[in-house]
Amino acid sequence: MARPRKPWHRKSRNAWFVEIEGKQHNLGPDKEEALRQFHALMAKAPEKPGSGSVAAMLDAFLVFSGEHKAEATVDWYQGYLQDFLDYLKTTRRPPGAMSPECERRLNSTAPGARIV
Repeated sequence: MARPRKPWHRKSRNAWFVEIEGKQHNLGPDKEEALRQFHALMAKAPEKPGSGSVAAMLDAFLVFSGEHKAEATVDWYQGYLQDFLDYLKTTRRPPGAMSPECERRLNSTAPGARIV
């Protein structure tokens, strides 16, 4: 379970820590200084995700797979992902827009229910 976004004291290391974006930061042994560092970390602008396209990300995945997977596996990935890209080209929706089917399912399910 993720820790809340506030400093906590780790007794075994005699230091204050905080977890931000999945990374733990050692804030030091002094509580007051740890709080100052925590506020400085929280004030920083969040890192922007890569601005690459889906196609560029999938190409990078195929290159990585080519170096680490069997040739037959990479060939299968290539065909599957090309079909996916072709599908994306035919369904031009603004980012964040849901299909009517997705919207219907979300509106018809109880809070916390799994959508399958």
